[in-house]
Amino acid sequence: MKKNAEVRLLIRILAIIGFVIMLILLAGYVFIRVKAPNLLEFSKGITEYRITVEIDSLAVAQFVTGMNGCENVMPESDSSGVYVSCLDGYIHYLSPDKGGHYLLNKSFKAGESVFGLAMSSDGELYAAVSIVSLKEWFKTGAAIHRISRELTIAKAVTENFPCMNGICFDGNGNLYFTSDTFSLLNPKGLIYRMINQGENSFSPPVPYVRDAGAANGLYNDARQDKIFFSNTLTGIYEFTGEDAVLKEVYLKLRFMEACDDLCTDISGNVWMTDPGQSTIKMFNPGTNKLVRFNIKGIGQASSCRIRSENGREMLYISELKQSQKPMSENYDGRGVLIVPAQSLLKLLEPFIVKERLEP
Repeated sequence: MKKNAEVRLLIRILAIIGFVIMLILLAGYVFIRVKAPNLLEFSKGITEYRITVEIDSLAVAQFVTGMNGCENVMPESDSSGVYVSCLDGYIHYLSPDKGGHYLLNKSFKAGESVFGLAMSSDGELYAAVSIVSLKEWFKTGAAIHRISRELTIAKAVTENFPCMNGICFDGNGNLYFTSDTFSLLNPKGLIYRMINQGENSFSPPVPYVRDAGAANGLYNDARQDKIFFSNTLTGIYEFTGEDAVLKEVYLKLRFMEACDDLCTDISGNVWMTDPGQSTIKMFNPGTNKLVRFNIKGIGQASSCRIRSENGREMLYISELKQSQKPMSENYDGRGVLIVPAQSLLKLLEPFIVKERLEP
């Protein structure tokens, strides 16, 4: 009898604990629904594929190391060189040897942390540079600096903006950058624009896109004449230099998913890094198909860019952290992974073939 009473008591305790947990979860859901409804916005009707692959199995892939906390990567459009910005304040320049193997060619200490990189149509390099610690960046932020392509001089062209991150130019030479409050529940991000006035001169920054949420990356697609924008907490959007209204391109599929930097390829696919899932994602807006690539051998990626080289699209991915744990604060990413985008896309073929064979 005593044993039965103890069992009944245990069952009651477990029932009470389960009920309390259910109430906490319900309260949490209601709180998020009221205070941060953007966290519960998801895409629908998207077909998702997951592919895991080892770096060593990717044809022509190379991982260029020797850097620390790689934040942004930017291949030059007029040469084979590549710029990389890091959270330790350095901007690095990579270039290939005669055999096509990339080497760290030059390094420049621009500040305490460097974020977005962009190059103007006249070949001037610009970067979001913070001269304060990473913790102070959340409040004080960073400023746009003009950097000599030889990586010897950095000159500020704006004042500081909190959490300044992604930057890009549009087809008219106007400069855009993101700024944010970095609040999980109530982010108040803005996308600023500086009008090109010629001879490396710009008008003062003014808000162009308001209510940008957790404003993060920017990428100008010259072929489509669109600027693509990543909201860390919700997904990918687009706007133009004539229309500041954000249009949805891709919304996340799950709660813990996130979007960092992004780019597009020649086919219009959107590539993005995902610190929440520690994957590289490729989304096809035409087919509504998403592919998540978990590349073993690289940690948490931050930035991605694609450049056409000898008829082949090469994908550049910066490693921000060696760990794939999104909450890790150890920004020790070693460098940049370079891989033909087609090497990744070919891994999708068996899935497509299987779908075609299925009734």
